[in-house]
Amino acid sequence: MLHVKDGKGKKDRYVPLSDLLIRGIKTYLEAEQPLEWLFNSKRGTDHRSCRRRL
Repeated sequence: MLHVKDGKGKKDRYVPLSDLLIRGIKTYLEAEQPLEWLFNSKRGTDHRSCRRRL
């Protein structure tokens, strides 16, 4: 389960993750070793937003 804090509507929620995605995240963590956020911005001082513009 993934815990999203202060998501849309300022609500916390839990999101289920597939086994394949969990393995991929573990591989990413071993390779990138992020310090605070799972996905850092290119500047390295900010986190990534999940929002995308279409």
